[in-house]
Amino acid sequence: MTSAFPILRLPANALTNSLRYLDFQNLLNFSLVSKSAQQAARMLNYKGNIFINFDRNIQLRVVVINKTHTTEIIIENFQLRDWINTALCILPTYNLLCKITKLHHNFRKLYNELDGLLFFRLDLNLGNSPALNPEWQSWLWKFVQKYSDNGLIIYTTANLPNGNMYHQILGSSRRNVQVQTRCTLSDLLAMRCTNVLLCTPIYPEEFNLFLKHWIKGANEVVETLYVEIEYVNEFTDLIFRDIKCWNTPKQAAKRRRRIKIRKDIYSCAGVRATLAISRWSVEMCVWK
Repeated sequence: MTSAFPILRLPANALTNSLRYLDFQNLLNFSLVSKSAQQAARMLNYKGNIFINFDRNIQLRVVVINKTHTTEIIIENFQLRDWINTALCILPTYNLLCKITKLHHNFRKLYNELDGLLFFRLDLNLGNSPALNPEWQSWLWKFVQKYSDNGLIIYTTANLPNGNMYHQILGSSRRNVQVQTRCTLSDLLAMRCTNVLLCTPIYPEEFNLFLKHWIKGANEVVETLYVEIEYVNEFTDLIFRDIKCWNTPKQAAKRRRRIKIRKDIYSCAGVRATLAISRWSVEMCVWK
């Protein structure tokens, strides 16, 4: 194979310097030549983000970052797993992200085709997608469950395959979850995710019940929780009703101009949590 590609006979340093002149699309094509070509391309030590977009078509977008510039390529109408594997082979440092905006794809096939990949984040942004038949809905849900352990962002409840989807997601062991539509108190009380960002308002009474639940030893895996409560600084009495709290020591408080109030609470196990309250939100940080 090297006889057909004399460039592969170059010393390692010379080969690496030569490959730096290739844009990433050509570098990707070059890496298909052989294992030696893949290894040579990998020596460039590029960093990158690999996005899989399930829109009208399946699109693979690779954003590569090196010391001097950022390169973006888009590949469509391809063998999905083959191209992903190729990109991963030549990117020693990468984040793999998945975004679902259309539901007509065969998620049963994709569930198996992407097996073994570790996604940094999965975005579920369904908009007003048409309803699916029960079997396809089931496979979409299985796909979300399997590939969103590290991070999940949900933008809408439209046509979700499962009416209690938030309850199941927040009640499972995911690292990072961001929800853009309203959750119920039941969803909050079931939460077993580590870092949660709720971007639509909840009622102060609901958050009060959640805090009481946490104080009794529930939701013990939560490390950070961000919730929006409109004009929250006007409802602090409701939030802390029947809850023992203390002012956060100044030396332990991060200086942030928007924070109006800082309070500490303790669980029955003696675990401390700091609540930082601004005009529109409460951020809960658990000290572990």
